[in-house]
Amino acid sequence: MTSARVYLPLELAALTRLARGETLDPPVIVWTVTPGLRGALPGADLDELEYAALVAAAAAAGVARGTRPVRRVVAAADVPVAALGGPAPGGGTADPAAVSLRAALQLRQIVSFQVDEHPGGVDDVDLMWWDATELTQVIALAR
Repeated sequence: MTSARVYLPLELAALTRLARGETLDPPVIVWTVTPGLRGALPGADLDELEYAALVAAAAAAGVARGTRPVRRVVAAADVPVAALGGPAPGGGTADPAAVSLRAALQLRQIVSFQVDEHPGGVDDVDLMWWDATELTQVIALAR
């Protein structure tokens, strides 16, 4: 089975569900390397394309904030390519990397988290890497 690396913004409620062993059920909007992203960044290698998808997911995480500054959390996960749909329906985004995930996402599919170093971060420079096994610490940061 062929898999794809996807990036998805997660809020505290979703992180808590994952910690309880629950899944994130579709539809879920994720960011990944798509033909549209490749076309938008001609000449970019796979690492550059994946980084662009991560940055776009982090930007989307910042959009959903309320009035209190919070840390953006983005999960990197490996999912079956067959579980990816077309452009994200109703996602409110014209981002060429945004697609819909048509299958439930489980914690075991997540390989890492990117979390803002400080609440209210807006730049990709502020993102810190956390291993998927550090979900408890990520939840504490997201509170």
